[in-house]
Amino acid sequence: MIDDITVKRHSHHGFGGYDLHTDQIFSDQVAELFSNVVALAEKAGKHVELLVVPESDYNRATIEVAQQLHSSLVVMGLSAKMAPSEQAKAFGDAWEFLPHPRPQLSLEILDQPNGKQLFFNLGPHPPRLWPEDIDFLHRLWREISELGLGYKVHHRDVVRVALRRLESDKTTEEPIETLDARALQ
Repeated sequence: MIDDITVKRHSHHGFGGYDLHTDQIFSDQVAELFSNVVALAEKAGKHVELLVVPESDYNRATIEVAQQLHSSLVVMGLSAKMAPSEQAKAFGDAWEFLPHPRPQLSLEILDQPNGKQLFFNLGPHPPRLWPEDIDFLHRLWREISELGLGYKVHHRDVVRVALRRLESDKTTEEPIETLDARALQ
């Protein structure tokens, strides 16, 4: 199992056919990082295998290696250039370009200074609903059930109708306006 992957940004796509010098792939900074990882693993009694991947696109390289290793979780540090949700979106966009079958994959972003862990699921997955979302869904289901559909309607039916309504509205600007106006309420 590969426990740490370092992507070495390289100006060419991929590394086949290019003569790279060792210091271009394995710099002093990478050597120090790997030494620290090995020391922490040994201290915890864990085995690690480390890998450097020369590639120009960090997200693409990481997601492809995760797919090849049948990983279910990728952990990365917080980007200095992007908000966590933007970072997750960029990583998720790379996931979308993977060949099928795409793995069920979660992304954990570590905000080291604050000690926070942020989790994002990639690809099709059940959404994480807030308690107020579940209460809202249940209230709508109860109201619709009382209109005469009774036991025939389920919570998933309410969600499906809402999704179909949003899909039918996507030819106009309404979905964006609806999401902007109501998503944060």
